[in-house]
Order: sequence, then C-alpha cells, then structure tokens
Amino acid sequence: TKSNEDIHSIRKNINYFINKYYEINNQGPENEVDFNYSLNYKKTFAKEGEELTVDGLYSTNKIITKNSNSQQLFGPTYFKIEDLWNNMEVTNKNLLGSFQINFANPLKQTGSKYEIGFQSIIRNSQNYFDYYRYQFYSNEWINDTSKSNRFIFDQKTYALYALYAGTFKEFKYQAGLRLEQTFSKSLQEATMMAYTNNYLNLFPSFHLTKQLDKRMTFQFGYSRRINRPDKSSLNPFIDYTNPQNLHYGNQKLKPEFNNNFDLELMNRWAKTTFIPGVFYRTVKDDIRQIIQSDSNGVIHTTFDNIASGKSYGLEMILEQKVSKRIQVTGNFSYFKTVFSRNIKFLLRIFYIFN
Repeated sequence: TKSNEDIHSIRKNINYFINKYYEINNQGPENEVDFNYSLNYKKTFAKEGEELTVDGLYSTNKIITKNSNSQQLFGPTYFKIEDLWNNMEVTNKNLLGSFQINFANPLKQTGSKYEIGFQSIIRNSQNYFDYYRYQFYSNEWINDTSKSNRFIFDQKTYALYALYAGTFKEFKYQAGLRLEQTFSKSLQEATMMAYTNNYLNLFPSFHLTKQLDKRMTFQFGYSRRINRPDKSSLNPFIDYTNPQNLHYGNQKLKPEFNNNFDLELMNRWAKTTFIPGVFYRTVKDDIRQIIQSDSNGVIHTTFDNIASGKSYGLEMILEQKVSKRIQVTGNFSYFKTVFSRNIKFLLRIFYIFN
C-alpha cells in the first residue's frame, strides 16, 4: 500500500502574528507479510460431554514502511528559513505463539460440570527505525543514529485455570479462577535502556442466573480483567515521522486492572427482547494517552498510568425482530466515572513541559 500526507502547521505569538509556518509532506509504500499456523486436537470419551482439547497457534507478521518526509520552514513574511529532507525506514517483526490444553468433565450425579486447563501465550516484537537526513552541502543521505531506533519487546504468560458450573435450588451458577504469571522485558538498544516487569495475578469470575418465569431471567456477573500495554505504548524512543507531532511510549507502563460487576434482567417475548441492567466497575493504574505542547509549539504524545477510579450506571438494550431477516437493535447507557488523580504523575508532567 502507498500513503501520502500533507501537513500545514502555523505557529503564532501571543499577539497572533505568524512566527513560523511549516509545510510537511509524508509519502511512502508499505509492505506486509503474514504467516499463520494452527493445530487443533480433540479427544472424546465414553461419557457424553467429557473431552480433552489441545490447541496451538503460531503466527508471524512483518511490516516494512518506507517514508519520505520533506519539511519547509517559513518565517513571518513567508521567507523560507529551512528546508529539511528525511527518509525513514520502519521494520516491524511480530511473533505470536499460544498453546492451550483443556479438560472438561460433566458430573451427571449432580448435574454440574468442571473444566481445568493450562494456557501459554508468547509475544515477541522487534521494531527497527532507521532515520536518514539529506545533507545538502555534500549531496548525500546520512544515517542519523540519534534518531534511529531498535526496540525489542518480549512477553510470556503462563496460566492455570479451573471452572465449575452447577445448580443450587432455582439458581444456575458458574465460578472460575485463573492463576496467571507474566514475564515481560523490553530493551531499547539505542540507549541500552532495559526494563523487566514480572507479575503474578489471580483472576476470579462468578456468574449467577435465575429463571423468574417463562419470559424473565435474572443475571448477575463479576469478573476481574487485565489490560496490558502494547508495544507501541511501551517503546520510549521518539517517532520523528511528523517533526511537529512527536510520539513515544513509556517503557515503565504497568498493566491496567478492572473489576466488573453487572446485574441484568432479561425479558423475552415472541419478537422482542428487552434487557435493563446496572453496573459498577473499578480500574487501577488506568492507561491514558497524554498530549502536551512544549515551548516551541511541538506536540508530544505519550502514555502513562495516571489514575485509579470507578464508574457506575445503567444500560438498556432493546432488540426487535421485524422479519425473518431483519432485526433492529438499540441501546442506551448512562454512567458516571470518578478518577483519583496520580499527583506524582501530574507534577512530573508539569516539570518536563514547563
């Protein structure tokens, strides 16, 4: 694929007179190669519902982007001050491997069922960013090592889990527990900045259902989840693709944890389904994008764990079947979110950009 982007940027002083005017043109091709392999095995036993499954996945991805950047800087009277030519070649190599073994066994005596299993997920990413600037007086392209980048990210996650589903009087329930160990490390070769983050966590879940009558069902659910930062939000090296809008990650980002509580009342008629519900959710180490401007008017975009908080509200879902092939769905949500700020983070941002 090919891309072309023209950017015009105006910098004004406090009296609104133009100090600087930028014209930036980005263009270049992108090539991508993907390979995916999967293995699936399933063994059934004499007892109905008892089974053993094994699943494996191996996937590689390689993206090469070549970008030519020309930047022209003009003064207040549109007199050309500076002319910059840059070439950037970005290579991203990604590997994803996963393996899972799961055993499910129904217990006919009690009408319940349990599952146990093991899962491993391996991610490896290598980012190569080569920055070249044109040297007019010698008529040659020079590799600017101060803006070139080598970033390697490796993450391995191993998990043991168990799930039990059954009934108690008029209730159906399902309880689960997942023990997860993550080994994460990253290396910024240009600055030899290495960072390791290993963590062990428990993720419980619980779901409860009761059939109140022929059309009405009560449902309650709780789960703890994790949102891990991706490689782009971890890479601390500055992306100079657009010199007036710099992007860089935060190598010390921590994962974000969520606790979710949901309560629903499902109503079903012949052609209509109506689901009102309420929810309560908490978040710890919320990952947010931070955008700041420095004294030269350049925009800096990065990421940080800025806060912890909670949100609560109500949701409504309405599904209406119009015909055999047409179904209309509408939803409504009202909620309130409250965050507790990370004062240390705010002071650090103020110090860096002011």
